[in-house]
Amino acid sequence: MNNPGNIIRVLGIRVQDKDAIFNYELTSDRVQLVPGQNQTVVITPKPKKWWRRTWRGQEQEIDFGVHLFEPPLETETAGTLHLPEAASGKILWQSRPAWIPRFLKFLVIFLLLAGAAWLAHWLLRELVVKPSQEPKVLEFSTTEESYQAGSGNPIRLDWKISNFQSDARAIVTYYASDGSVLLDQSYPLQTLKDEQETCEIGVYQPNVILRLIRNLYLQKPEIDTISCIGIAPQPTGENAAFRAGEYQVKLEVLPNSQSSEADNSRSQSFDSERLTNIKLNPTPPVPPLPLPEILYFYSKTPIYRQAGSTDTATTGAGALPQYPNTPIQMNWVVNNIREIAAIELNSVHIAANGAIENKQIRYPVQNGIPAGLAGQCRSQGTRLLCENVPTQAAAPGKYTFTLNVVMSPERGSNRITKDSESIEVRPPLPSIQAFTVNGTDVMQNPQLVQLINPARGPVNLNLSWEVADRDRVKVELLPAPGMVDSSSPGLSYALSPTPGSTTLTLQVTNQAGEVVSRSVVIQTAAFPSPPAPAPVPPAAQSNPNAAPGSPPSAPGSAAPGTSIELDQPPPYELPPRAN
Repeated sequence: MNNPGNIIRVLGIRVQDKDAIFNYELTSDRVQLVPGQNQTVVITPKPKKWWRRTWRGQEQEIDFGVHLFEPPLETETAGTLHLPEAASGKILWQSRPAWIPRFLKFLVIFLLLAGAAWLAHWLLRELVVKPSQEPKVLEFSTTEESYQAGSGNPIRLDWKISNFQSDARAIVTYYASDGSVLLDQSYPLQTLKDEQETCEIGVYQPNVILRLIRNLYLQKPEIDTISCIGIAPQPTGENAAFRAGEYQVKLEVLPNSQSSEADNSRSQSFDSERLTNIKLNPTPPVPPLPLPEILYFYSKTPIYRQAGSTDTATTGAGALPQYPNTPIQMNWVVNNIREIAAIELNSVHIAANGAIENKQIRYPVQNGIPAGLAGQCRSQGTRLLCENVPTQAAAPGKYTFTLNVVMSPERGSNRITKDSESIEVRPPLPSIQAFTVNGTDVMQNPQLVQLINPARGPVNLNLSWEVADRDRVKVELLPAPGMVDSSSPGLSYALSPTPGSTTLTLQVTNQAGEVVSRSVVIQTAAFPSPPAPAPVPPAAQSNPNAAPGSPPSAPGSAAPGTSIELDQPPPYELPPRAN
């Protein structure tokens, strides 16, 4: 500015814009101008409303005015004389750098994401992870739908608790139908852990999301559990209060506090579960024990064989039926044996001659087992099973057995009986131990050739045999003479003087009509005619045994009346014979 006048001027300078956005600093807010002098004043604007600077786009234009005034001599603020605006100016306020909005936007987004992540982390920890680490009742049920009332408390409980801790306990509370507490018992989880027979340690697999969240918070994905079955209240005097009716049971998992703090700990329960409508039915009257019942009474085979004097495997009777040897063995099953005093085994024997014989064997019952039958009998609960009990039945004939179950005197019924089917004992198998013809065993040589001389008449054969149990069998020689004395060891049999074939069969029959036989085929052939007389050789003249006037023997021939064996007998069909 300059002073074109001729006096000294003192002027005050004030700069302002319309909206008072900027503060203006001057190098001097008062200037003194002598006539003809020029003086420069520097104006420096500084924003006082910095937030009005544009973030992006073109610069902002701010108009301002420069006002000059003459200050009073005493004070600059009094009697100010405003002069017209001496000058005006314009400020171009540049927009902020382009990276700042982007940075601020990124910063805001980052803070929002970080806040959301922290909030999610906090919520998952408080709402998911921490609850999954606390004990929780996973399962709670009764072992039965209803129970029979009696002495004490028959209600038994099953439960599974997760995250069992040494400082936690389970409390089971029993309520009556009106809601009053009947019994309250505590079970420290550490104590339940040590009861291997009742409780078992295991793991629980939560859902996939919970396992992932627990892994994220460095927790095991599986949750430890303790499962207990058949838990019943410990015997106390209060158990007698459980009578027929409906009950409720509540299971709570609480911190393990002292009894003085029990009421406070109830309010800090980890988890609880309640069962309702548990029924205790009235105890029915005890019915009388059922009477014993003979379920089975039998012999495993209807026919037995009386043991003979020989082994049937060596007697040629293998084709006849084989039966177990005597004595007869009986089997029975008796139910409801609690009040049995004795068991009697009666037998009726009818012999072949019609004679009848009765016998009885009595077995006192001790501790559920008949005396003397510990090896044949055993008890299964209320049943008595007896197998292969030997009897005294060994003689041939037919038997009928009766099993009598004798009750104790306290029961009104004296005995219960059951008859068996008829059982037969057959006599020993008939047996031919030996049968020979002129000393030759027919088993070794079942066919023989006998040379005869019709001029000399019949030839006699010496037959001998040996049979077992002679006094109990019938012996026959067929076709003749038929029946022979069973005690006779043999006889002489005359062959017909004519050539032919004869089959001799020795047949033995026992008292049951069972037959065993042994046969031999004897073929008779005429003695060959002697050749023309020939000079007697010196050897024949020296034979002292030669009969006077008898012709010399043909080479390879046998004397009349002797039997010979044929290597190739003439073809004929042999009769059947026993093995």
